[in-house]
Order: sequence, then structure tokens, then C-alpha cells
Amino acid sequence: MLVASLGPAFVPAAVLMAVGALLAFVALAPIVWTEIFPPATNAMCAQFGAWLTSAFCVLKGSGRLMVAAFVVWPLLALAPFLVPPDWLRMSGEYSAQLVGWLGLAVAVPAAGLIACRGSLDKLMDGFRGPVDVLLDVDGYLREHPRTSAPRARVFARFYSLLQHIARADPAYTKVVVVIAHSQGTVITAHLFRYLKFRGLWPAALTGDVTLFTMGSPLRQLYARRFPELYDWVWHDALPVTDLKPDDVEDDRKPLPSELGVTTWVKAYRSGDYVGRWLWRPDTCGYQCNAPPRRSPWTAIDASLPGHSHDKKRTRREICVGSGAHTHYWDGTAPEVALEMDLLIRTQVYVHG
Repeated sequence: MLVASLGPAFVPAAVLMAVGALLAFVALAPIVWTEIFPPATNAMCAQFGAWLTSAFCVLKGSGRLMVAAFVVWPLLALAPFLVPPDWLRMSGEYSAQLVGWLGLAVAVPAAGLIACRGSLDKLMDGFRGPVDVLLDVDGYLREHPRTSAPRARVFARFYSLLQHIARADPAYTKVVVVIAHSQGTVITAHLFRYLKFRGLWPAALTGDVTLFTMGSPLRQLYARRFPELYDWVWHDALPVTDLKPDDVEDDRKPLPSELGVTTWVKAYRSGDYVGRWLWRPDTCGYQCNAPPRRSPWTAIDASLPGHSHDKKRTRREICVGSGAHTHYWDGTAPEVALEMDLLIRTQVYVHG
């Protein structure tokens, strides 16, 4: 009886869930497509950037619909049955029916997932990236167990590697460029800032060191969602419309000096759902400007579209074109290879 009564009541929840899932799929589908098949040119770079910005707004609405479907509406529908008039006399009957309905609600979707597992795996390949990001954030910020927190163990391994480089035989001359991608940029920036603050700067990083990050979630994810922990990243730059070569203010956060590095270069793709710009304003007319695709050995030019920096050139930001969160390391992003080559040559031949 309870199942029959609850069935129609849960139809609105199913509708809310379906609408929320559809909105999320439509919002992310073009970005996921570029994750699987990165564009060969930058012709649609600005369009992908604008789409992702709009998609974030749509995902907020989708999330609210999901909360309503999974939490609010079920509580409203179950309320009359959780406290019936003759609770003591009828508790056994109602409890048995309620358990039966909940079991049915879990068993039917589970059976569908198991039966269609192969097809769903292929369909959801492109959506694994965003899910992996959420798991990375959860693991990184976890504080338990207190004696062996994940972040502490990651830091210990990183610091151990730096110590090994400093004591290697034959010895390395020095580390000139530190390269990090995605969650690795958060780990590197956080560790370097801690070592600088504590006066534990490793011998392997003495001298001029450049940090080159790609797809960093420091501002877009961590600073926006955890402002108290990452206030050293967040800034409120005034909206601008025209690109100026030295548009980054000298005091705009995050500061390379806080991390103990001489130069910080940030690269991103216009459709990177994990992390895009660090220093550019959230409202400006050149966020997703990008140079046309070039030969891998064409000299890089800071005057090309997509480049911005501060007056001292301690911070440089580059939009490398269309695409999502991966494929920074293949032929679809020759700008990354060009920038890396430039940084290494500058450090080795200019600074010795």
C-alpha cells in the first residue's frame, strides 16, 4: 500500500532529477567533446571559453535541482508516512513497507547500472575527468588520519625528491624550471609557500627558479570555494576590455615571491573546466584570446594575442587555445613546448 501511495508522489522528484541531469549534460557536452577530440585549430577558442563560463552558471541550477530531487522532495513525500496516526500500533506494517520501497528504489537503478555497465563506460569516458577532479580535491583536503593525512604524505614525498636532487652524485647544477599540471600545481604552490614561510627552502631550488603551471585550479576552484584557506590566491581585479602587455598589477595575487620563485608562468586552455586564468580579471575582453597554431619551432612572441604579464615580467599568463583540461603535452598545444623551451634557454644561457 505504501509503495502504491508513494509512487505518484515521487514522480516530481524523478522529473527534477532528469531535468537537472539533462542541464548538466548539455552544459558540459561540448567541453567533454574537446576533452576527447581536442580541436586542431584555435578558431573556436573564444566560443569555447564563453560556453564554459555559461556552463558554470547552468551547473549551479542543475545542482539545486538535484538537491531538490534527492533531499527536499523525498522528505516532503515521506513525511505523512513516517509519522502515521497510530504509530505504535502500525509501526511494524509501515516499517516493513517502507523498507520494501527503499529496497526497490535502490535495486532498480542498481540493476540498470549493472546491465548497461559496458555502454555507460563508453558513454561516460569524457565525464571521468570532472569526477576525478572532485576526488582529488576531497583527498587533498582530508585531514584524517591526523598522523598520516594525504596532504602531509604528498608533501613529504615532494620534499624528499628535492633533497635527493640536491644530494645526487653526480650532482645536478641546479633546478631551473619546475613544471606542474592540474592538482600538481596546487601541491607545488602550497608546498613552496610553506617552505618559504618556514625557512626550509631546499638547496635544490637555490637561485632563479621558474614555476610553469598548466590547468591550475588554484583560483577557479580552491580560492573560490575555500576562500579562508586560499586568500593568498584570490584577487578582485577591475573589469577591463582591452589587452595591454603589462596589464597585471604588481601587487595582484598570487605573488611568485610568496612561493620563493623568481618567475611564475601560467598556461591554460579556454575550455579548461578545472582551471583557467590566475591574474586576469574575471570580466575582461581577452581572457580567451589565443595565438593561431604555429609550427613547434616558431619563436614565441609576447606581443601575440593571449599573452599578458606584469611590468617586471615575474608573472606571465598565456591562453594556449581551444581544448579542455588534458592534452597540454601533445601536438595540439605547441605553445607549451615553445614556452618550456624558452624558459629553459633563458635560465641556462642568461642566468648561467
